[in-house]
Amino acid sequence: MPTVYEYFQRACTRRPEQFRGIAGEKCTDTDGNSAVFALEPASSDRIQTARYRCTTCVTLVALCERLADELTGSSLADASSWSAERLLALHPEVPAVRHDRAILAVKAVQSAVRKYTEGDSA
Repeated sequence: MPTVYEYFQRACTRRPEQFRGIAGEKCTDTDGNSAVFALEPASSDRIQTARYRCTTCVTLVALCERLADELTGSSLADASSWSAERLLALHPEVPAVRHDRAILAVKAVQSAVRKYTEGDSA
């Protein structure tokens, strides 16, 4: 299973993609980190592609990269079931002082899922 470091490296070496799809609200934490996800529909209940934009924090970038990976091709039900605990269980190497990054990433996903469900492409 890829580590946080490997997900971060993958994000850094991937070619930039157009940020398109149904975007959620930009979510920000008390440290000033932010994240937003956009979900491109495959059908009314499936996600074709998940993309994100976030501030440059190694842990946040890696966790958003992991979530984008997991969400691409998934159902809305699975996308809405993500929690910070579930995400952190996949990455026990994340130190406790950075667990709030998982909360932020999941909050951004939940916002995008809400917009997707509402059919709002704004």
